[in-house]
Amino acid sequence: ERLARMRSTLFALAMLALAAVGTQWLVWLSSREGVADTFVGPPRSDYVLGDFELNVLGADGRLAFTVKAPRLAKHPQLDTLAIDAPRLRMFDAKRNEWHARANTGWVRDDAKELRLTGDVQADRLASKTAGAVAITSEALTALLDTNHITSDTAVTVKQAGSILRGTGLDADLGNDRFLLKQKVTARYEPTPSS
Repeated sequence: ERLARMRSTLFALAMLALAAVGTQWLVWLSSREGVADTFVGPPRSDYVLGDFELNVLGADGRLAFTVKAPRLAKHPQLDTLAIDAPRLRMFDAKRNEWHARANTGWVRDDAKELRLTGDVQADRLASKTAGAVAITSEALTALLDTNHITSDTAVTVKQAGSILRGTGLDADLGNDRFLLKQKVTARYEPTPSS
């Protein structure tokens, strides 16, 4: 009788161990199916363009700006554009032509705001109505509908006969006014008479 009880106890323990192993195996199988992706990052772009040229028209139907770059990505929810190494051709209210370049660019969904960052250079070409201007900074924002250029970083503005340096810029291109906000230094050089 004692041997029979011992056998039945060993059989019960073996069945219990087998049930534990089977349960653990089922838990392991079900946990592998439900593994969620834990990556949280920016959403995937709606589309990406490579080595492209894009012409953007203003509300008046005239060319507002042209951008050439090696890469553009459109944000799927915000409809904004992120641009690598943009090269731009823009026009102010008086239709003076500007050329600009930067390491990166960003265009708002309505194309009324353009942000340039990293080694920014913006040059107004000399014309019959306006002199040449060269603006350098680490960041510039162009508000295309109001013809303003702004910056909160260090800025240099070069024109014939003067070099202005300061921190912060508010430029009204329609009135040809450049306001440097802080730490302003100026250097004036007489232009040779013709």
